[in-house]
Amino acid sequence: MFNQNRFFSLSFILSCCLAIGCASVSPAPYAGDGGATQIKGSGEIQYKSFLGPSKNDKRVAYKKAQINALSAYIDKTRGNSGMSLFNAKKEGIEEQLDALILNTIQIGEDKDKGKKSYKVVVRIKINKNTLDNWLGASECIGEAPNMTFVFVARQQSKVTTDANSTDNVRLADQTDYRVSTSTEVNVAMSNIFSENCYEVIDAAYLEEDSEGLVDVGMIKEDFSRGNDVSPTTIRNAVIGARELEVFYFGLGTLDIGTGIINQSTGLQQVHVTVTGKVLSLKKRFPRTIAAIGPVQYSGTGPTQSVARNNALKLAAQRAAKDLVDQFRNKKIN
Repeated sequence: MFNQNRFFSLSFILSCCLAIGCASVSPAPYAGDGGATQIKGSGEIQYKSFLGPSKNDKRVAYKKAQINALSAYIDKTRGNSGMSLFNAKKEGIEEQLDALILNTIQIGEDKDKGKKSYKVVVRIKINKNTLDNWLGASECIGEAPNMTFVFVARQQSKVTTDANSTDNVRLADQTDYRVSTSTEVNVAMSNIFSENCYEVIDAAYLEEDSEGLVDVGMIKEDFSRGNDVSPTTIRNAVIGARELEVFYFGLGTLDIGTGIINQSTGLQQVHVTVTGKVLSLKKRFPRTIAAIGPVQYSGTGPTQSVARNNALKLAAQRAAKDLVDQFRNKKIN
């Protein structure tokens, strides 16, 4: 049977969360610690000898477990786009394990003599920065293309039921939002895009030079009433951005849910749902080259404010990474 008693001390995790707050994919499969992340994986092989698995059989299962843990982490944190990049590079991954994994602890094993199967469970500590670089595996060549984005944070402020609704016919409610731009979101997304060879220009800087065609206030106003930007607002923004040689334009929302108490930690917890897309303005008509969501992330902290900021930062980072992964899969730059 598996030996699953060797886990992280719960008190250690709780003390870290209470001190600084946490942000995680919901539900979170791992605990983060700066530039490294820990996650479990298992590997199973069939052996031939009646004496049991050989040393080489165990080594193969061990490597499988490490690779499966990496795969689980990428799937949870970067979705289908990240998995496409991972699978494209998987053939030579064994040579990269020492660089991608800081350390591995075997936490369980099982041998089924009847089926001649051997299974091992490991917990690995991933070097996130090295993994991100390995998945990217491309240096910036030539001049970085200009990019801008408006991803807004918003909270539901009012839901209005259509006056024509009846007991038998319920018409769609009108939802209004309080909308704002967020420093956590802007910084997190700008860092990811910049690290991946894009010259990020704050959309607010484009307003004057585009003579108001790029209108951040109007984009926020549109998002306060619905999930899309009006045709007039987007058409003007496209014209203004093109004239300033900005050929990639991101738009999206991060919807902040109501805070709750995390029952296992006692911390405040806030969910954020992110939806967005990036348009290419290089051709006559703008086209969507990458899209995300709706995807939900959560953040925790000692106060709702800390939990909300952690959730916004995490959602922004993951959204930007997913969009960049889609660019790479389509060989866009």
